Amino acid sequence: MANGRDFICRLLSPLVAVVATSDAEELAKLNNLPTFADFIKPFGTRIKQVHVQDSQGHASILESFSVRFRDWRQLDQFNPQIINKTVVDHLGKHGRRRPTFPSIKTKEDVQSAYSQIDNDQLTPWYSDYRNSVCKYVGFSEHETFNHPVAYLVVVSTSNPNPADAAQDLTSDSQFTTLSEKSFLDPAIPKYYILVHDAHVAPGVDPEAALVQMRKSLPATYLLRINSVVHSPPSNSDPFNPETIPSPTVPDVWTSIQSETIPLLEQLAASLKSTSTASLASTRDSISSPIIDEGFPLFKEKGEPAADPLGASSTAAADSPTETKSPAYGCYLTNDDFAGIDECVKDLVVQKIIKHMESCIQHWNEQVASNRRGLTGRLNRLVGLKYFGGGTKSQAATPAPVTDKSGVTVFPHNAPEMIMRRLADFAFMLEDYRLAFGTYDSIRKDFQGNERFVKFHAGTQEMLGLTVLMGDGIGRGSVENYLETAVTGYQDSKVPLYAARAAMLYYEMLRERGLFREAAPLLIRMTGEDSDVRSALFLEQAAISFLRVNPPMIRKYAFHMILAGHRFAKCGQRLHAYRSYMSALDVYEERDWSLVEDHIHFILGRQCFHLGEFEAAVKFFLKLLRASRQTAAQQSSYLREFLYLFKQYAAKASKDDLRNLPPLPVPEFNLSSILVSMIESHSGQPKQVANSDEAWDTMENELFEEGYSKVGPRAFRTANNRGKTTCAVGEPVFVAFEIHNPMNIPVQINNVSLQCAYRDKPPAPIDLTWNADTQAPETIELEEFDVQNTSEIELDGNERKRVQLQIFPKREGEVRITGVRYTLCGVVPSCYTFPASRPGKNDPVSQLTLTVTSPMPVLDVILHSFPISMLSGEVVRAVLEINNKGNRGLRNLQLKTSHPTFFCVGESDAMDCPSYVPTDNGTNTCESLKIRNLLSNLGTIPIKLPASDRPDQDIDGVLAPGTTTIIPLWIRGDKVGKQNFRFLFGYQSEDKSDKVGCRTLRISMATNILPSVRMNAFTRPSGRVLDEFILGVEIENLHGEGELVLKQITSMSPTWIIRPIDDRLPVEEDSKLQAQQTRFKYLRFTKATGPLEPTNLAKVPERITMRAIESLLLGESPVNLDAPDLTLRLSNLALSPTHNVLSCDTVPFRGLSLNSRLQWRVSQLLAQYPGLTLSQLRHLFTLYFTDDVDLSLIWETSDGTKCGHHYIMGINLGLQAPLQGLQAGLEPLAAAAKAAAGRALFETTVREKRALITSLLKPRGKDVSPLRVILKSELEYRHDFGKQEICSVPITLTIRNTAWANVANFTLQTAIPDTTVVGQTDIPALDAPGFYWLGATCSEGRLQPEEETSVTFTACFRRPGVYNVNRWQMNISIDPPHSGTEDKKGVASAGVKEGTASYVQMPNLPHWVTVLG
Repeated sequence: MANGRDFICRLLSPLVAVVATSDAEELAKLNNLPTFADFIKPFGTRIKQVHVQDSQGHASILESFSVRFRDWRQLDQFNPQIINKTVVDHLGKHGRRRPTFPSIKTKEDVQSAYSQIDNDQLTPWYSDYRNSVCKYVGFSEHETFNHPVAYLVVVSTSNPNPADAAQDLTSDSQFTTLSEKSFLDPAIPKYYILVHDAHVAPGVDPEAALVQMRKSLPATYLLRINSVVHSPPSNSDPFNPETIPSPTVPDVWTSIQSETIPLLEQLAASLKSTSTASLASTRDSISSPIIDEGFPLFKEKGEPAADPLGASSTAAADSPTETKSPAYGCYLTNDDFAGIDECVKDLVVQKIIKHMESCIQHWNEQVASNRRGLTGRLNRLVGLKYFGGGTKSQAATPAPVTDKSGVTVFPHNAPEMIMRRLADFAFMLEDYRLAFGTYDSIRKDFQGNERFVKFHAGTQEMLGLTVLMGDGIGRGSVENYLETAVTGYQDSKVPLYAARAAMLYYEMLRERGLFREAAPLLIRMTGEDSDVRSALFLEQAAISFLRVNPPMIRKYAFHMILAGHRFAKCGQRLHAYRSYMSALDVYEERDWSLVEDHIHFILGRQCFHLGEFEAAVKFFLKLLRASRQTAAQQSSYLREFLYLFKQYAAKASKDDLRNLPPLPVPEFNLSSILVSMIESHSGQPKQVANSDEAWDTMENELFEEGYSKVGPRAFRTANNRGKTTCAVGEPVFVAFEIHNPMNIPVQINNVSLQCAYRDKPPAPIDLTWNADTQAPETIELEEFDVQNTSEIELDGNERKRVQLQIFPKREGEVRITGVRYTLCGVVPSCYTFPASRPGKNDPVSQLTLTVTSPMPVLDVILHSFPISMLSGEVVRAVLEINNKGNRGLRNLQLKTSHPTFFCVGESDAMDCPSYVPTDNGTNTCESLKIRNLLSNLGTIPIKLPASDRPDQDIDGVLAPGTTTIIPLWIRGDKVGKQNFRFLFGYQSEDKSDKVGCRTLRISMATNILPSVRMNAFTRPSGRVLDEFILGVEIENLHGEGELVLKQITSMSPTWIIRPIDDRLPVEEDSKLQAQQTRFKYLRFTKATGPLEPTNLAKVPERITMRAIESLLLGESPVNLDAPDLTLRLSNLALSPTHNVLSCDTVPFRGLSLNSRLQWRVSQLLAQYPGLTLSQLRHLFTLYFTDDVDLSLIWETSDGTKCGHHYIMGINLGLQAPLQGLQAGLEPLAAAAKAAAGRALFETTVREKRALITSLLKPRGKDVSPLRVILKSELEYRHDFGKQEICSVPITLTIRNTAWANVANFTLQTAIPDTTVVGQTDIPALDAPGFYWLGATCSEGRLQPEEETSVTFTACFRRPGVYNVNRWQMNISIDPPHSGTEDKKGVASAGVKEGTASYVQMPNLPHWVTVLG
């Protein structure tokens, strides 16, 4: 392919009209060329090294020069419809070859894909269009490039009188008529060629004939050619086509003939048409033909179908069996070829170029020089504008006229036409400086006159081309020149010239690498008048964006879409398909849903029209998804897809239908798959199928705590290698969520499960049911039956839970492999579940069913379960338990994820209230006996009705098909959204059943709102040893109204709650407004009722110590032997109008003990991180002796909601419950560490030492266990006049609060401080205020919980205020004795070596006032 400069030089080269006699034409036809002009045409482009002179007389050498030879009958313009029809045929031929562009996804792909590909190789159809439009537009009145510069008259020596024949030819009436066109120069020179073929005219002397002809026609040349086979002729006809040889000369004709022949064929076809009205009314084929963009019906066999490829009637000529191209020039020899070259070059150099140089010189001197002056140009401009011609001084100058068609024409001898011819001649001889100046000069004459718009456009076009071709010559913006030219041509209704101008500019910009400027040029040339031209230009613009540095791939893709749209409008479906596919490569997987939807839709349509139904289905399937398309657009997509599929299904085989990809509608949520033995209920607990760590932990704990005697864990359904266990005859419910991703409603028909028995393939099911036929409700198969749901409606973007059933008939393994369904009653499909991933909690794993003998099936329904509640609020729900299996159900147990939230009762406690009103006053005390052990938290056995059958155990059995209800109390223990998990376990009444237990998982969610915030603090009483002051801060966080504070209840083994002062009345107002805070002050006192036995062996702290000793000594763990504990429930009403509520109810007891157990376990795990939960249960009790739990009962002002809040873990002991234990255990710990050091395994050693370290680590502040209270009168009156000394007895009461340690103390009174004077009438004393009389030191030994009193005497010599609380006590603690000896000979008496010592002094003063 020549570059842009060469293309323009050849396109705008001198044109020579060829006029040949019939005998000369016959010589050309012998070489398979239709005319002599076609014969000689290629040689006009083979001229090298031509010397030319410019207007200044300067000589230059042109490396190559071209001349266009054209038959004189083809000088006039081709009908634009002929050119357009030819272009459409070219497009169809190239489209049937299925060209493709290199795939472009990223900018990096451009360099590798397009670096070595030329545009003409990439888009040869554009090159055909460019050549057809640019080369065959014919001559025009506004330019002279297609006006002949000379006539070449060709005669043959076989003519008896060649000279006369030549003269007669030029005087022919048709030729004369052509020459008489006013804008053509009649004085065009004529040159003559005498063609001699010795085999056609063997008796003629060519030299003599040449001499004879030159006498009358001097400009005559002799051309010798050969028209027979090069080898000796045979006796047969030498011109028989069967004897045509292969050419021996270069083939220079094929490429040219391939451009010309289609135009001539179209011209011949149009001339044969008898209906000119049809041709006139038919829309220009270069514009959008009227093609139905809908889906045509399939044609029956034998019926002619419309051409889906957009091809014309010439398709057969381009088929694989098309006729082979003729061998042009097959009889020519190399000498003939060289002779033609030499003859043409002599003609061009000696005649044509000389003639053009002479004309340029003449016109430049005679016409152009006169018009370059200001006066001449003004005179001509004024004359043209106002008088239609020149002024009086130029009256003889020809004026423009208007022909019959309304076109303004300048005569050939008009100055404007002469100057245009001068500029065109200078351009053809590459004198671009003269050409630009002349074009610019004449442009000014045409500017501003509406009659000369086309002439002005022509000069603008050439000015821009001259700037591009001249390399620095001229001035002005090329873009402005082109814009003005294109606009002028379009206003003049000559779109082909506008297209030609754009393509010539594009060639030059492309040669210079100015692709960024070329793309907008091509885009501006698009319009609604021609879809073919717009498609081709948009495609070239897209490629130009790729060749920009850096490549602009998104603009490339966008303009390929625009090009594809135009190709589709003009019926070129294959080109449209190619364009959209190229754009799809760029846009795919970029989440640009609207663009992708448009591309997939168009590609689906084009594939359907092209007969590629499977590809069309695949493209349309990509439209059935979530996108930003409107509902109307998606509805259109769906309708066309269903129509397409109906047509396809009527022709396709069953195998083709089975191999179609799965439908994207609806979407299946794999994580929502639930396989259950019970039917899901709307608004009821959500059954859970997929496992996670929390579910696995709950199942492990349930098995260990509730079914440890069942047998090996492998028999449990929850751990049966991910499979679901079911029984013969019982339905299995498979529930899953489907989602319609589209914005429009869709219908799904005939939905059923696809299943396989053991290793068999899935059972075939008839998919021919549609919306018009009645499908069975159950599909019966040999090993199982499956439910068939006839119709499911899904609204736009709706998610719906679907439940299908399978009925196993035979024991074994059934695999649920997928779901079969029909979309809108038309498109059958099957969604296949993916394979289960081993080692993961995959919901798909439960789709494998292990079918066993009949078993019970648990179904649970929760009634009145709250969606939201206040924190602390207590609500009763009802647990409905159904056995839907074929066997009785027993040993039902419940494991919850939030044990502190729930309390499960028995069926006879359905009407039990949370709190029971009493007739007592404002203060009562109740007792509650509990097991003082850390039981299994969250595992609750559910009592079922007792069986009436004598062969059953005492445990209740729920018979098949029966139901029982059980109360379930819920308390909002923690604020926030809570997701509760319930794990039910149960067994079959048949104890020989191989399946140990079955489980059921359900989940519920509740939103807990804040209501009350509660804090408390305690401090020892200053009056009584066994008394503490309690302060409670209560804040109402309930934003919707007031709360009524009903009661405070304490739960403790040894302490009860009392008012701060029994003599004070209870506050009247117990209402707490929103955001209001209130403080309540109470006191704890020791219980006055019967206490627990004083046997130290049964004290909870002592029991824990013995268990720790056994652990350290390595004894085998045993269950903690803690006796039952009696809790004191002390109830204190907060208003005199409220009677005390009894808290000895099932919900209060259950919820309180669960909360206490949860708190206790959490506290111990935090204190002893080295101990496991199992070890803690063997070491610690639920309550210690001095533990107290508080509960605040409240209700809303309207009485509709009530509840209670806890403060757990108040310990009223001076020391921590196990304080002092470390010292006593140190010898045991040393022995245990020594034993651990001799252990066999290093891991055991580390674990043992970590355990000992955890137990011996100090917990809290180490304080003395002795409590001291000083008692004396606060005021004394004494007459110091009668007696100088005032003696006052001071009593100190000492109590050992330790539960097991013996305390030795030494009490000594301290030196008193200086007197503190409290009143102004009491004089201050210089001497010390008082002194101690008698013994000032006392020693003693206190057993656990023992109390003693010591009295001292304080002596005062003067009145005043004195602080008598001045003493100091030294304390030593003896650890407890176990009275046992371990197996290794370590005596428990040895623990006496470890003692703890304290020094205790008062921290508050005790004032005594002595009055005189």
